Amino acid sequence: MARPLVALALELDFPARRHLDVLAGIHRWVDEHGTWDIRLDEKVAHEPARRLGRYVGVIARATPALAAAARKQGVPVVNVWQGSPVTSQLAGVFPDGASIGVVAADTLLLRGFSSFGVVNCSDQLVDAAAAESFCRTVETARPGLTVARLSVPRGSVSPMLSDPFSQKFDRWVTGLPKPLALFCSLATSTSRYLCEELHALGLRVPQDVALVDADNEPLICGLLKPTITAVDLSYTQVGSIAAELLDEMMRRPKIKPRIIRVPAAGVVTRDSTDLFPVDDDLVRAILRYIEGNLDKPLAPAALAKQFCVSRRTLDRRFEEGCHRTVSDVIRDLRFERARHLLVNTPMLVKEIAREIGMTKFIQIHQLIKQKTGVGPAEYRRMMQPAVHHAAADTQTGKPS
Repeated sequence: MARPLVALALELDFPARRHLDVLAGIHRWVDEHGTWDIRLDEKVAHEPARRLGRYVGVIARATPALAAAARKQGVPVVNVWQGSPVTSQLAGVFPDGASIGVVAADTLLLRGFSSFGVVNCSDQLVDAAAAESFCRTVETARPGLTVARLSVPRGSVSPMLSDPFSQKFDRWVTGLPKPLALFCSLATSTSRYLCEELHALGLRVPQDVALVDADNEPLICGLLKPTITAVDLSYTQVGSIAAELLDEMMRRPKIKPRIIRVPAAGVVTRDSTDLFPVDDDLVRAILRYIEGNLDKPLAPAALAKQFCVSRRTLDRRFEEGCHRTVSDVIRDLRFERARHLLVNTPMLVKEIAREIGMTKFIQIHQLIKQKTGVGPAEYRRMMQPAVHHAAADTQTGKPS
């Protein structure tokens, strides 16, 4: 017997990584749990009156026409387009703006900056939430420091870096102290254009301005030099949770539609933040050493001896230069490396543990669980697109 069908309208004619990852997450959930099948049907979002009747549910970048027709026909819809004009009318699953700002801030704080700025769209809820949390996280960690902020309407940025926006941005960024840690919470790919704008102003990335993008689009952020550090928005998780939410709505038609926000997975570090701009030469040298030797034992006492200072002096100078302990810096850099390897490679967990200087599985398990709430195998399963699941099993090395 044929299983009921769910329509997916994800604008796959615009093959952005986020759209494909949402699809991968939906497919993974249906493959593991679903009692229904999925069909790609972009027309259902634009011609819903004619096409909606063949489906038991829809996951879509929802349009007003789809929302109206679904309400009339009683078909549940889960929206995965946070900028949709009908966001408030439908159940939805979106990245969590507040967590985006927090992980971006943590990445830049770890590197010891003392000058921070953020550019965001004032009329986009997720962008604004990310900017607010970025400012709050930085200013809480560094009492007395104020984050410079440039908020502009989205229309003033498109087409990318219009002349009025460029002129405003140029005046703003040239007036800020350098080196500057800059968080770009604008439309996807804008940071690439900002990077070129900075170069036109004679500012180097990352030496003068370190840059973090609010959305990791790999071909845009990772292809051209300098590559751009960006936040991983967990779009695979968005897809999986959207499928789970739709299944619940189909089984319980009377439940009230709700919006779920998915926390960012972390930051993918690249060239644009490859800098430790602390004033203390000793701290900067040790930071470079730690980052380059994460696969080796890195006990604070041994580092103090190696760099010819007392342990007390080492701790004091790290607190003054980085506003965190040596142990915290080592742990955070190890997590940053481990998270990247878990999500972007098929390496076994025991191999990743060796890459970050841990000899026992329990050590990396505790590190990942402390930071994410789940162990490394589950974190990898949650964050990797479905097409990567054929990689070797993270604990045994056997095919999954």
